[in-house]
Amino acid sequence: MKKIFSICFVAVLLVAGMALDVQAQKKKKSKKSDDSDISSNVAAANISNESLLLGKWKFDVEHFKETMKKEVDSLRNTDPEKASEMEANIKILGSMLSAMTIEYKKGGEMETSIMGNTKKGSWHLEDNGKILVQKNKDNESKSRIIEITSSKLVLESSEGEDKIQIQLIK
Repeated sequence: MKKIFSICFVAVLLVAGMALDVQAQKKKKSKKSDDSDISSNVAAANISNESLLLGKWKFDVEHFKETMKKEVDSLRNTDPEKASEMEANIKILGSMLSAMTIEYKKGGEMETSIMGNTKKGSWHLEDNGKILVQKNKDNESKSRIIEITSSKLVLESSEGEDKIQIQLIK
């Protein structure tokens, strides 16, 4: 079972890494405030992100497929073999991702479920609610929260030089 979870997670990260979403770059904002405003905003952001994170999330498979199709189209001219390989994997990975959920619970507990098999772990936020740290007995991962609402979560992780974005929905 550990291998299935690891293989699925790595496959998702590798494939999604090829399809970077530049939307995150457009969302960068800068604010000027005094120190007291900053610390109260930081505490509010951490609490807000934590409360928004709680619940059961699933991969946004349609977003994944659209992103991958764009990547395949852009690769067709430069690397047709790789484009064909990716195109063949989109449907398989989409099916695997649609059967996967992540539930963030109060107290920092989490459960990942794929094809009926559940794996428990823990989570917490760092960097004033901007970084999600997820741990299980096999590994630890850190992801930057690009966007979080009551129904959408966009995470970005680094895999070597690549930045990988994954979109989850409730």
